[in-house]
Formats: sequence, structure tokens, C-alpha cells
Amino acid sequence: MKYTIEGFSQEKLVEFGMDVNDAIILRWFVDFKDSGKMASEIVNDDKYYWINYEELLKDLPIINMKKDTLYRRLKKMESVNLLKHYTKKQGGTYSMYTLGSNYCKLIDFEGYGFKSDG
Repeated sequence: MKYTIEGFSQEKLVEFGMDVNDAIILRWFVDFKDSGKMASEIVNDDKYYWINYEELLKDLPIINMKKDTLYRRLKKMESVNLLKHYTKKQGGTYSMYTLGSNYCKLIDFEGYGFKSDG
């Protein structure tokens, strides 16, 4: 079995009910937030990042989904604590996300002969 998909443990993705499209979306979020180009806000000591659904779908035409489907997938990731969500209502309504407590389980490769430093 291939251990990782998009840099995440395939076994843990399946355990959390995720598929390859979820892995692609999550990889996009992690890479984009780390680029420093995402609008962000600190809420209760956590840094949340704004996901513009339309722009994500433009960036990832390969996932071929509608805005509502993307929203439901992000909610699914929130329900298993891979992501945390905050709705900002100031000058508009913005969906803000940060990594959830179970995200670290997707990148822990110690059981596969890899050692994670973070």
C-alpha cells in the first residue's frame, strides 16, 4: 500500500472518512496558509485563514465540484477535527479555517519507518 497521499497518511485519511479529493483540498489549504498570502485572523489564540470557495475551486479544477459540495467536504473535515471553522461577520461573511487537533495524525509517519520532527 502507498503510505501517503498528498503527504498525508492514506490509512488515517480512510479512518477519518476522507477520499483523494479531500486530501487535495486539505493539501491546498496547508500549502496556501503556509505561503503567507492568505487573509488571516487570530481568534482565541488560534490563527484562522479565510477560504474563498470560488477561488479554491478555480485553483483546483481537477476536483470538479460545486461550491456547496466543497462546503460540505470542509464541514466533514471539521466534524472529524481535521479542521476548525470560524465564521467572521464583519464587512461581509467569511469562512475562516485552521488546523484541528486530529490533523497531526495525518502527518505522523513513525509507524512507517519515518520519523516526524513536528
